[in-house]
Amino acid sequence: ALEKWLKENPPSSSTNNDYPTCYLPPPKSCNVTTYTLVIMSHTTERLQTFMDPLVPMVDSWPGLTEIIIVWNSPREKLAEVGKIADGNQRKYATQLLQWDEDASHPLRIFFSLDNGLANNLLNRYHPKLKPK
Repeated sequence: ALEKWLKENPPSSSTNNDYPTCYLPPPKSCNVTTYTLVIMSHTTERLQTFMDPLVPMVDSWPGLTEIIIVWNSPREKLAEVGKIADGNQRKYATQLLQWDEDASHPLRIFFSLDNGLANNLLNRYHPKLKPK
């Protein structure tokens, strides 16, 4: 469908408002000044790449009140890495689980499989996430 749309709507050098372009949201929209960041993962192999940007985000993104990690693998996969993995993988898995358990931290993990959902990229949009 996207390929068909792109063929029918080729990009141009002029300012065409119909062409999809991503922009940062305005600081205030519809009287809303806060937002939730939804991130998705299913593997522990790249936890460092996944985790390193989170601390600066929490501390420096104005209006960011919640980070939801949609975990599309069994909860045990993350918990086991926190117990048996070596080095950084263990460190990051443990930190992620601790942040999830800390009610004062803006990060929480939504375990898709525990909520009756299959491993699906669309889980990040599911109403069961219940963002603030």
